[in-house]
Amino acid sequence: MTPIVSGEFPVVGYGSRGQPIVDFGKNIGVDGTSGLATRYGTIHSGKSGAHIVPTNPTTVGAKP
Repeated sequence: MTPIVSGEFPVVGYGSRGQPIVDFGKNIGVDGTSGLATRYGTIHSGKSGAHIVPTNPTTVGAKP
């Protein structure tokens, strides 16, 4: 998560619960809802750690 904190990957928005949505610059996976390949990920963090969930690119204004 250090590259995210250092600003290497830009935060392009925030999820419904305030989680940052980050542009990783290359595809990181497939959004589970839309089935689209995406370079965007939502950072989920809590007391047990953090993980990245692929985000639908159309919700952050990107063209699929």
